[in-house]
Amino acid sequence: MGLAIVDQNHMPYFMFTKGSPELTLERCTHIEVSGQIEKLTEAQCTKILQQNNALASRGLRVLRFSYKTLDEIPPESSEDRSKTNLIWLGLVGMLDAPRPEVRECSRTLSNCGHSSCEDYR
Repeated sequence: MGLAIVDQNHMPYFMFTKGSPELTLERCTHIEVSGQIEKLTEAQCTKILQQNNALASRGLRVLRFSYKTLDEIPPESSEDRSKTNLIWLGLVGMLDAPRPEVRECSRTLSNCGHSSCEDYR
């Protein structure tokens, strides 16, 4: 997850986060829909994960974006605590080219009888 405070001279501050939908959706309590903030429902969470899976099944890297407003800039040591009660913004699917070593990894796995190689680090 990333963190950015926008315009440190004016309050409220905005903290934006990005990350994997599966791992961080649980940190969101609300969702922004057409400029309105609503409580995030279980049905919306299910739909978001379905959309995530649809994008991922097309070979796209999927990131989720959320934010929250802050009255003050949190100390660096409070990273986990400040990334709760977030407002869901949406998903982005992007084509993320494999690392150069993935081709050799795929070849090696294929020679061992496996069919794919994940590009995670």
